[in-house]
Amino acid sequence: MGVAFFPDGLLSYDMPQGEKRGAEVFMSDFTYDGTIENGYLFGGLGQLSDWEEGITNFRLDRHNLGKKGYEWVGWKNDTVDRKPVEIIFTFDRPRNFTSLQIHCNNMFSKDIRIFRMAKMYFSNGGTYYSGEPVVMEYLKDSVIEFARTVVIPIPHRIGRFVKLELFFESRWIMISEVKFESGMKISITPTIAALFFLLSFFSSLHHIGTADVRVYH
Repeated sequence: MGVAFFPDGLLSYDMPQGEKRGAEVFMSDFTYDGTIENGYLFGGLGQLSDWEEGITNFRLDRHNLGKKGYEWVGWKNDTVDRKPVEIIFTFDRPRNFTSLQIHCNNMFSKDIRIFRMAKMYFSNGGTYYSGEPVVMEYLKDSVIEFARTVVIPIPHRIGRFVKLELFFESRWIMISEVKFESGMKISITPTIAALFFLLSFFSSLHHIGTADVRVYH
């Protein structure tokens, strides 16, 4: 149950620490290996990247660690206007993202529901997040309480930093795993530019058709 690195180059995620639920259940990120300061986590990885998904009944201690709900990280909404939970992901280099998977709890009989809406913003430098966010609204499920993975398609957005906002549908949001799918951004180096020029030049001379090559900036 150690911390695992994402194969797509995730270096760290920053977010508020999870909160206590009742007298026995702490929905904290227990394995976070970065800095924890004033209830905020930054510069590390933890339970959201350990490849272990939580089970629906978060009150169980299935690994006999003395920590009920160990796999889950949760936040509560005790106010009418609480801001969304914000998580910032940092990757090794700019990436071309195609989807995000979030494993969520939906035990609505215990005031836990999948987020009402998710927003994602992208940045290359980590200071300014430009462009329209990717927005996904989740249809409230009041029938099935099982935990499940929610997949959010990302239409080929590029960045080294991703800011994720999760909006409350009920009193609690609980997630146990977050996984991105991405590919590395292709940089236009002088060598690649020269190859494209030569390919175009010889194609025009010999009337050879070229493939549909797309380079994302």
